[in-house]
Amino acid sequence: MAIEATIAPVVEEGTKSSQTITVSGILGDLNNGLDRQAIAKKYSLSAAEVAEVFKHPKLKGLRARRKTVKINIIDDTEPSNPNQVSLLDSIEEIERLNRLDEV
Repeated sequence: MAIEATIAPVVEEGTKSSQTITVSGILGDLNNGLDRQAIAKKYSLSAAEVAEVFKHPKLKGLRARRKTVKINIIDDTEPSNPNQVSLLDSIEEIERLNRLDEV
């Protein structure tokens, strides 16, 4: 007479237990500029686990969104050079000269 039994997996102390990661959470991370390496660090995942996450149909082929810097830094610690021309001034001057050429 055979006895059948199902043995529950033993989770040892210090090992990872399963965690739930949402598609919307990963999409949010990508929109915030997190790449796969940063996502791995955030969720404590290995490279193989991150690769598995990105096999999901809604995440396949997606990459981190690159953030554009929307600030201008001006060094105001030194006296300004009166001969220095800004890029915007140069563009405006080129456009002005182009308009004169058209006339």
